[in-house]
Amino acid sequence: QGSIKLLKKDSNGRVLKDVEFVIHSSDGAQVAKAKTDAAGEITFDGLIPDTYTITETKTKEGKRVSPTFITQLKLLKL
Repeated sequence: QGSIKLLKKDSNGRVLKDVEFVIHSSDGAQVAKAKTDAAGEITFDGLIPDTYTITETKTKEGKRVSPTFITQLKLLKL
């Protein structure tokens, strides 16, 4: 099994805490939902080889959810 680690920063390079992301597998099933920590990071663990889509769903107050932050990643066998 593998992991995907994500780091969220604003346009000025500052890390953002409490930004929510959802990860879906290639069949569209939601695998996990999590918020960034104080370092602006999320780690999705225990993932099997597949193609995953990560979408930003909620952001900090005063910021806008990035409509373009939809990322597809292919996790290969380790």
